[in-house]
Amino acid sequence: MTLGTIALRESPGILALAFYFLALPPLLATTIFRKAFVKMGFLRYMLMSNLFLFMLTLPLKMVLRWTINLKYIVHIDEWFLNF
Repeated sequence: MTLGTIALRESPGILALAFYFLALPPLLATTIFRKAFVKMGFLRYMLMSNLFLFMLTLPLKMVLRWTINLKYIVHIDEWFLNF
């Protein structure tokens, strides 16, 4: 398979992960975690929020597996790359 077909096939999962780890922390900094963002500063807040999101990924993945039988968010079998 070519790189274009792999990217097209996996684009929903890649976009979901990009939103989850790149767009969600700034969104949370302006809403729920506003006080933590002001107190910690940008770099420490981003580290804390990404570690928090990594921690929440396990229960989220468990729920997705139990409800819709989704084994991997991104599965590129040609390169043995799974998320």
